[in-house]
Amino acid sequence: MENKITLWRVLKYGIGIFLSICVSLAAIFVYSLESDDIVMCALDDIFIVKAKNICKSYVEHVGVSDDFINKVNNQYGISYLLNSNSENKFIVTEHLIKQGVMINSINRVDGLGLPPLHAVFITDDIESFSFFTCTWR
Repeated sequence: MENKITLWRVLKYGIGIFLSICVSLAAIFVYSLESDDIVMCALDDIFIVKAKNICKSYVEHVGVSDDFINKVNNQYGISYLLNSNSENKFIVTEHLIKQGVMINSINRVDGLGLPPLHAVFITDDIESFSFFTCTWR
């Protein structure tokens, strides 16, 4: 009687194996990406459905490389992150600031070279203005 395989036991172990495989594949997916790709994945769902939440969690809990932080500070600026249409943009940006991205870093790629708060005024981006004024007082 104890050796009898029940449908419940098969389902229970099958679901466990399936979930383990899914988590392993998600980990392999995220760890195979560079910091640039992880942040873009967290901001835009460009890879697979719901991948942005996995990437957002990676940015929150693991972080990004120092090279990426330097690239944002010296080239892209913080407004590059805030120009995304993603609902994760403020969460991702906040965690990147905590990891060393300077809040006043200027976007040198767009050719304007404006400080982020100035860029927010020009684009009339009320959400980003609130992020600057309410989050970082």
